[in-house]
Amino acid sequence: MKTAVKRELADKKGSAAQDLDKKLLVLRKQAKVEVLKPGMKERFEQQSKQLKESDMNSATSSASKPNSTSAPAANNQ
Repeated sequence: MKTAVKRELADKKGSAAQDLDKKLLVLRKQAKVEVLKPGMKERFEQQSKQLKESDMNSATSSASKPNSTSAPAANNQ
């Protein structure tokens, strides 16, 4: 039991330190992708632009809030 708890805690700590989703998102934004079909190209550029804008918005909003990981307030209207 004690060993299982230690392993689970170590796994959580390791996954928090190595956030693969965040790393993959950064690499995806930096990747140069060439889309040849006109309709798909426009759609891809639009999606890419939205992704970058949402990332910039989340970076600025988290910078203004010192504790951005806390739960939102119940009365947030």
